[in-house]
Amino acid sequence: MQQLKSKLQQYGPLRPLAWQLIVKATATVELQENESFFREAGTLAFLSSGLLKEYDSRNRSKPSIINFISSNQFFIGYNHSQATYIRACSPSRIYYLQWQDIKKLLHQFGELKTLYDGIADAYDHQRSFRQILLEERRASFRMIAFIAANRNILPLLKKKDIANYLHLNYNHFVRQYSKLL
Repeated sequence: MQQLKSKLQQYGPLRPLAWQLIVKATATVELQENESFFREAGTLAFLSSGLLKEYDSRNRSKPSIINFISSNQFFIGYNHSQATYIRACSPSRIYYLQWQDIKKLLHQFGELKTLYDGIADAYDHQRSFRQILLEERRASFRMIAFIAANRNILPLLKKKDIANYLHLNYNHFVRQYSKLL
């Protein structure tokens, strides 16, 4: 939980009483590889350890990976993200708060709104990275940018998942990827 507290404090001040109430309201889930985490609308979650991938199944016959979430990162369950789901790439521990608990905390400690908004902004920025990559026509540029941004998690990722994320043919990806490393 200290890891969560430190990460929250990066987004703004956190009073001791607010932290105590956050600890009481926080639930924990442990996932094994390929297990899913269901997040309701408004859920605020923190990945303490492990690696997750976020899929979008909306209007697709085969879900597409839209985000990788690594240790020490937050993610949120928006109303519009109900067509997305989270699956563990490796054993993972998630701390999370439900929306009704967040509302109570925000009502009691208005300054937490700054933290919540900062977390939401960081999560949105992280998810938008894929869209920026997909706007690039050159596959090699997409791969180089992905590798540079995710070097710390590359050993944990499957090549088929990276190809899915980058929206590239698997065989083409493997040939190019081996040249880049």
